[in-house]
Amino acid sequence: MKVNKVKLISFRNYQKEEISFEKGINLIYGPNASGKTNLVESIALLSLGKSFRTNEYENLIRVDSSFSKVEIELEKNKIINLQMIISKNGKKVYCNEVPLEKLSELSGILIAITFIPEDVLIFKDSPNVRRRFIDICLANLYRRYIYYLSEYKSYLKQRNALLKEENISLDLLKIFEEKMIEDQYHIIIQRNELFKGLENKINLIFKKISLKEDSIKIKYQTDFLINSNYEEFKKDALIKYEENRENDLKRKNSSIGIHKDDFTVYLNDKDISLFGSQGQNRLVSLSLKLAYGELVKETINDDPVLILDDVLSELDETHQNNLMNVLLDYEQVFITSAKKEVNENISCLYQIENSVVTRRK
Repeated sequence: MKVNKVKLISFRNYQKEEISFEKGINLIYGPNASGKTNLVESIALLSLGKSFRTNEYENLIRVDSSFSKVEIELEKNKIINLQMIISKNGKKVYCNEVPLEKLSELSGILIAITFIPEDVLIFKDSPNVRRRFIDICLANLYRRYIYYLSEYKSYLKQRNALLKEENISLDLLKIFEEKMIEDQYHIIIQRNELFKGLENKINLIFKKISLKEDSIKIKYQTDFLINSNYEEFKKDALIKYEENRENDLKRKNSSIGIHKDDFTVYLNDKDISLFGSQGQNRLVSLSLKLAYGELVKETINDDPVLILDDVLSELDETHQNNLMNVLLDYEQVFITSAKKEVNENISCLYQIENSVVTRRK
């Protein structure tokens, strides 16, 4: 898949802009605060349904405007038109001019994998950040995952609300637990398969970029059984809910469940969040995103769009060249940079000055 065209109206610092892109590696360069990240943010916006920089949609609207519009022409076997219109009253999303009722309906249409400077901290950050990474990965690949996760969150919300009541019905509490267990069984299976695939791919990618024979392992952490049939899983989960019920009633919150899941990455058998250098964290986190890209290729038999924001500035020339060679395997890549990078693998150059995008190559 590839993005043929992006149209922006009153989006961030752009008043009205239309940019055509090509396959291959597209480099977008310009000084800091010129709008490089804003441009690739608009592409990710119609992949995730939300910004990777803010949860406040009003921040996406240009200061002197009452609304913002992002439109993308996507080529994916056929031409697909995606639009998002943002106003102070909310947002509306369209696919081929048909309004989407839920943002989750965007999942899997435009799969854009982003790597931003903050991703270097993914292993050191809170478990919420890592769970968000897991959910984005699986939501793009499996529509049923979104269903199970949404249903689980609904039951979790109801169970937590019940725990806060004065007179609690234990029978109702157990009903919620059984419903949650069924959803969690499917979720844990898919998360475990994701980590198996990522561990296999990340080692290959890391070696190509670093040229080192290091070993990377990923350990999935959850409260329940990972490799079991449903009956064994349910029996174990019911016991654990029973064991934690008194604590949950006291704290008025659910202390166990897939909403507590996490994962740890080990580089040469050492927890990278504790023992990895900044450079190692950077290369491994980048390799993790690219490993997911390889899984997408295998699963949907198509390339995702890659967005790498300011990734080259912290890499030396050798690692830059190794990365570029890996990126050649993708149909379309967007890289932002503060300077005009010189590399034979770059297909197109786009310069941003005064909120205007000009193609230079």
